[in-house]
Amino acid sequence: MKIDSELQRDVLDELAWEPGIDGAEIGVSAQDGVVILNGTVKSLNEKWTAECVAQRVEGVRAVTDELVVKLPGGSQYDDADIAQAAVNALDWNASVPPDRIKILIEHGHVTLQGSVEYAYQRAAVEAAVRNLKGVKGITNHIAITPRVLPGDVKSQIQKALERAAQIDA
Repeated sequence: MKIDSELQRDVLDELAWEPGIDGAEIGVSAQDGVVILNGTVKSLNEKWTAECVAQRVEGVRAVTDELVVKLPGGSQYDDADIAQAAVNALDWNASVPPDRIKILIEHGHVTLQGSVEYAYQRAAVEAAVRNLKGVKGITNHIAITPRVLPGDVKSQIQKALERAAQIDA
């Protein structure tokens, strides 16, 4: 197992190597395999990328994210602008089922609610809003509600086996 100073250095090196991150404003500390990220980033996507970068470093057992999203310069977006951009992003995303997602935005923090049939759709909704300017955080409360029930799967398998048996006979 790496000592804390090696782990800290490895995470800082990995952050410096990642082109999607400005590591100058990110601080890293490590203790017993737990890495703490602190400082400021320019977007939620940069925050998310920093988390992923830290997690992929060998020896990291957990990541605590204390990064704060601080939009560059004077560029602030009000919640109505973010809401409209989020609605448009979901409307234009072919992986997102129409009229299934509700969006709540409060001080740049997006809460996603609703239900979808597949996990990839849930991930697509979150990915669609993560890159929007002004978004400072996301809470994903989207439920996955499959349209096929376990009992239906068993029934369909039995019917398929019966059809195959009739063909073979």
